[in-house]
Amino acid sequence: MSTPVQKEEAVSSGAFNYLSFIQSGVDPRTGSYSCSLSMSDMLSHHLCGPALPLIFSFNSFNALNQGLGCGWSLRMSAYNRTTKKLTLSSGASYQAYINGRDVTLVDKKLDTFNISVENDTLIIHHKDGTVEELTRPDPDDDEWLPSRLSSAEGRYISFTYDIVHGYRVLRGISDAHYRLLNIEYESDHNWDSSPGITLWPDSPYHRRKFGFVIRDSWLSEIYLESRTGLERESWLFDYQPGVNGTLLITRLQTPAGALETIDYAMQAHVLPPGAPLAAVPAVLSCTLIPGAEQAATVRRYAFSDHNYFGNGAGYEWSDSEDYLYRNISD
Repeated sequence: MSTPVQKEEAVSSGAFNYLSFIQSGVDPRTGSYSCSLSMSDMLSHHLCGPALPLIFSFNSFNALNQGLGCGWSLRMSAYNRTTKKLTLSSGASYQAYINGRDVTLVDKKLDTFNISVENDTLIIHHKDGTVEELTRPDPDDDEWLPSRLSSAEGRYISFTYDIVHGYRVLRGISDAHYRLLNIEYESDHNWDSSPGITLWPDSPYHRRKFGFVIRDSWLSEIYLESRTGLERESWLFDYQPGVNGTLLITRLQTPAGALETIDYAMQAHVLPPGAPLAAVPAVLSCTLIPGAEQAATVRRYAFSDHNYFGNGAGYEWSDSEDYLYRNISD
């Protein structure tokens, strides 16, 4: 099948590959607000590994709903043949060009992984010894997704997929002994259970479920069920549509009662000539109210016309290159 191209592929920048972007909060270099929930660093094979960090993250540049709410997804490695974009589970992304068994990565600066192709399988060797195998169901499919993750000792976990809203999405993860993870989607229409991500689904004692409340395709609540199911801790979200198909988080409330509100400038970052979008939003202010009668903290942001997309640097837009790597000064 031909995998649809997501809107997040319209713009890219090496600025998104730094750790500060993929943590929750505002990145002061880009003005982007990101939010991610670390569910577990799951150890398979009776704690012998490989370890699988489970990070559920929001991307305002991807307003598509793949079954868990617009903009939300589990962070996994993937390669799309149409956009020629390789995305790693760390959140970093690169333009990647396949030629036989060789893969050329544009703007890769640190040698933290190697990638090659064997029998239509993309093999990613990470610096810590883990190996990811990315496959596609048939030669006509445009997207490679993880099918196996192996540790340096040879133990592995397997991934299974399903079709939801026209996209191939993760359904479950298992090792040689148990299911490690199961995902229920809104489109399953399971009246006995809400959409969500369940860890250790076959173990009554270890089982944990992150349930989702989805309204009009927007994820409004993530809650963690207790073992008895009688209590739950919740994260609450509000949004507003941005320009050019973006979706922006405007309010986040944590289980401890802290409240964060975010205001945006819709045309903050103008893109260079030839770009698919005229401009993208950026945060104007972020207010944190910790609760417990503590004082609120307000952070305000301002940005020049010379931004991380290369506007003002004298270059035309390129889908495959970050021109900021050519500049030696601001």
